[in-house]
Amino acid sequence: MITNKSHSNNKNSTDFALSLLKGRIGQSVIETYLVASGYEIYPYGYENNYANITRFVKKDQSDVTTTKVRSMPDLLVCDRTNNERFLLQIKATNTRDESSYWIKKDNLDNYIKYWAEALLVVYFIRTGKIYCLKIADIKNPTEGLRPNSSENGFLLNLNDFHDFTEYFSHISSSQYTDMRRKIASVLTDFSPIVTRFNSTKTNYNSQTRLSLELSP
Repeated sequence: MITNKSHSNNKNSTDFALSLLKGRIGQSVIETYLVASGYEIYPYGYENNYANITRFVKKDQSDVTTTKVRSMPDLLVCDRTNNERFLLQIKATNTRDESSYWIKKDNLDNYIKYWAEALLVVYFIRTGKIYCLKIADIKNPTEGLRPNSSENGFLLNLNDFHDFTEYFSHISSSQYTDMRRKIASVLTDFSPIVTRFNSTKTNYNSQTRLSLELSP
């Protein structure tokens, strides 16, 4: 029993760590845009404070306070010029379909219930596109299965979302395009390292690289 419990705890920790890594990619990219444009950034979310919070927030707890803590947005963004503040919940995905974004039902329900004023930001790693919408403005999400999975949740129509720059006026169109290309270059530079690592574990083509398709 002790061994099984230990294995389960290790698996949960690994899953959390991998999920955290995926989230960090999107968060780091969004931070790059904002810092370069003069915004002040403050880490805000549960994951950013995991090392401390984990001491009193247990996985099987579901009280209101714990649920609210777990669903905290990732970033607090301050615009001192216009005296504005934004809370950002950031999602990163490597899927090819940019017409919709799948999200867990519990996650969306908690965002709407506790953090409706925050912005949901969806970053597509392959293209560098960023979609943004105030959580309170998400209307009639469609129930659907997660791609390549039987897990049920919601599909958000990204046609209802806005361009990132519509919410952050200090980011000009030209600056956004320039930063997007530079960030893509950084990610592309790192992709051969990932490919070489994967090739030692699988039969992947050693020439495979992360595809970053930039539209004008």
